[in-house]
Amino acid sequence: MDDKDTDKQIDKTKDKKEHKHFNSKKASKRSEYRWVIIIVLITFLTAIMFTFLSESPNIRINPLVSLIILIVFMFLGIVADMISTAVTAADSPPFHSMSSRKIAGAKESILLLKNAEKVSNFFGDVIGDIVGIVNGSIGATLSFYISGIFNVNEALCVVFTLAFISSATVGSKAIGKSLAIRKCEQIIFFVGKFIYLVSFWKKRQ
Repeated sequence: MDDKDTDKQIDKTKDKKEHKHFNSKKASKRSEYRWVIIIVLITFLTAIMFTFLSESPNIRINPLVSLIILIVFMFLGIVADMISTAVTAADSPPFHSMSSRKIAGAKESILLLKNAEKVSNFFGDVIGDIVGIVNGSIGATLSFYISGIFNVNEALCVVFTLAFISSATVGSKAIGKSLAIRKCEQIIFFVGKFIYLVSFWKKRQ
């Protein structure tokens, strides 16, 4: 084989590599666009659903139900924010070690870390926004009830109720973020184990 043939083979190999790299970049962009569309749709539909539920007549009539749902959603928002923080702070080597020892939930934890950007976006932005919408609607409902009991101005009651909910949420999330950074591996492993148990239960059905 002469030098010309060798050069041709080298050029062909380079072209193939460049073509593969170009295709992989296109596939990556398509995947990103698809993810954005999915997230937008999930946020839109879920926000409509939960806002409708929070504004339903049964919840308006019963302030205790409103308060319980408000606490549940505040807790959900804090947990989601902790997962969002933990998935960006955790390192994968400990989970690879656990996976080699076939510990349940390790593979799922690695998968979460491999998709850290998407996981963080879903829990931090999507769940966070939905929780904010629901808490705002329920907070307004509770404030009207409180203003009726204590005979105070409705507008002021709405302002102070929503301000209290916002400050309580922000303060709780700040504590949650600090904990999530310190215990990031444990939190991700807990989520990974939960995913493993759910998938195992589905397989058994």
